[in-house]
Amino acid sequence: MEFSIKTGNLENPRSDCLIIGMYEGAKLSEDGVALDQISEGYISNILKRGDIDGKLASSLVLHNVPGVAAERVLLVGLGKAAEFAEKQYCQAVRVSIKALSNTKANDVITYLANLPVKKLSTRWKTAHLTEVALDASYKFDAIKSKKEASKEAAKKGIFKLTIHVAQHADVKEAEYGIADGKALAKGVSLAKDLGNLPPNICTPTYLADEAVVMGKKYDFKVKVLEKDELKKLGMGSFLGIT
Repeated sequence: MEFSIKTGNLENPRSDCLIIGMYEGAKLSEDGVALDQISEGYISNILKRGDIDGKLASSLVLHNVPGVAAERVLLVGLGKAAEFAEKQYCQAVRVSIKALSNTKANDVITYLANLPVKKLSTRWKTAHLTEVALDASYKFDAIKSKKEASKEAAKKGIFKLTIHVAQHADVKEAEYGIADGKALAKGVSLAKDLGNLPPNICTPTYLADEAVVMGKKYDFKVKVLEKDELKKLGMGSFLGIT
C-alpha cells in the first residue's frame, strides 16, 4: 500500500473514495460540512433519511454524490461528539478501512486524521491510521507463489491511501507518523507471518536464523540458545518434547 499526505482546504479531489466522519445526531465533521456544500446539500439530505445515525463504528457508502469528483463517499460514525477520544478514533479508523476492503476503491483519501482528538498529535493520529490500514489489509503470502500472490493483490481493497491534514505546518509531523505506522505494521506483519507458517517450516532453527538476520539488518545483538540450554530453561513445548 502506498501512502501520501495532502494538505489545505477540502477542495473536490478525484479519487475512488473520500472518507468522512460524522457524529451522532447526523452531525458532519468539519470536512463533511465542506463536502456537503460541494454536493449542494445532497449528503445532509441523505442523513435526514436516517440511513446512518452517526453511532460509533457505523458506516455508509454513497455513490455518485452530485458535484463530488470522487466515485464514492464513505461516511463513518464517530459516536457522540462530547465523548470522541482516542478509543473512538481508533475504532472509526479501523471501520473505515474494513468498509472498503471488499470494494474496488483502490485510490482513497481519508480526512479522519483532521478530527480533533484530545491529547493526540497529528503524528500519532497519522501513525495509527497507517498502522491500521496495513494491518487490516494483511494477507499471508509467505508460502504462495509469486503468481498467486500477485493475483490476490489485484483483487480488491485500498492500494493507495492519501491522508489529509488541514494545516501545512503539520505535514512534516504527518510524514513522521506514516514512517512510525509503517514500522509498527512491519513488526506486526512479521509476527503474523511467523505464527501462520506451518511447524515443519517455522522450526526453532528457522526462528533463530530469522533473529540473526534481523540483528544484522537493524544492528542489535542476538544470542541463540542451543538445545541443551533450552532444556535447562524448561522449554520442552518450544522444542517439541515432553
